[in-house]
Amino acid sequence: MPTPMPAILEPTVQTLLADIRNGDPSIRARAVDQAPLVGVRAIGALAEVYSGGDPAAAKAAHEALRRIAHHAARPGAPAERRAATKELAALVGSRRPNALRVDAIYLLGFVGGTDAVAALAAQLSDPTLRDHARLALERIPDRAVDSALAKALQTAHPDFRPAIEQSLAVRRSRGRR
Repeated sequence: MPTPMPAILEPTVQTLLADIRNGDPSIRARAVDQAPLVGVRAIGALAEVYSGGDPAAAKAAHEALRRIAHHAARPGAPAERRAATKELAALVGSRRPNALRVDAIYLLGFVGGTDAVAALAAQLSDPTLRDHARLALERIPDRAVDSALAKALQTAHPDFRPAIEQSLAVRRSRGRR
């Protein structure tokens, strides 16, 4: 009788975090590679590591977040896309470090749809995050973006209005209006 093949163990959030916090670079690299297998449920926990005091673990957590978000944005995964959008939007509106918020905003530009527009539009009034949010909105192929940008144009600081106008022009040129 043949010996059964061992089942491939799917990593859990806990094992992913343990491996990302591990001091061995090869273990960290394997964890980053396996992050999409863990999926969206790891986003919040990875954000904690990203914001922590260990620079190497933070860098690995950043890459794991990026891979999870891009994996969730793949065609044919609408539920994963919505779940990733929800998790990333929570990071944008939080009192997290700006570097994490910038990365979450950037990733929302790839994974987000209508459900990301409000979280991103809310950042258009923040001088530190507004350009990041504007560019993320520009990438989202949804008509709600045009309304959000037009509304922001009315209330934006005068030095930011040309940037919003540029985003609206880019969206028109891409047929996203």
